[in-house]
Amino acid sequence: NAATCNRNFNIVRALLRRAERDLNWIAKTPYVKKYKECNRDPVILTREDQRRLLWYLPPHLSAIVEFALETGFRKSEIINLTWNMFKNGKISIPSRLRKNGEALRVPITQRAQEIIRETHPQRGIYIEIFKYRGKPIKDPASSAWRRALKNLNLNIRFHDLRHTWATRLAEQGVSVQQ
Repeated sequence: NAATCNRNFNIVRALLRRAERDLNWIAKTPYVKKYKECNRDPVILTREDQRRLLWYLPPHLSAIVEFALETGFRKSEIINLTWNMFKNGKISIPSRLRKNGEALRVPITQRAQEIIRETHPQRGIYIEIFKYRGKPIKDPASSAWRRALKNLNLNIRFHDLRHTWATRLAEQGVSVQQ
């Protein structure tokens, strides 16, 4: 997407400026155009759309989507969850996996615990919780996800599951601090 490209271009621009100003490798820094970024509002999944999506997705992705809706975890946090992070109804996410760099230990719902237990830890040699055919899932928002969205006529991003989770908690009266 445009934002990701612009972040990468910022690195290129910085390197080119350094090549010109500090190292004298080039005479003039070339212009690298930024892409226009569109900031769209998050989409909140309705209960009916959630039901349709979970029904349509293959079981391994359905489990990840339902887990995301139960916990509000980011995609990168979910796909990197390992069995040693899950203990006594709580998930411990190390700082290296968190966007803000702070470790998190949080209780999860009964349903989220059931989803984890239903993934069968004995399958495969990898320690990640969410797997497909015994191997860790690298990107749950890939081809099966896109196919489901297209066939169900849904326009959501995986990150919108996090917004859906937060909105539903707010509707239940949970404060922003909680």
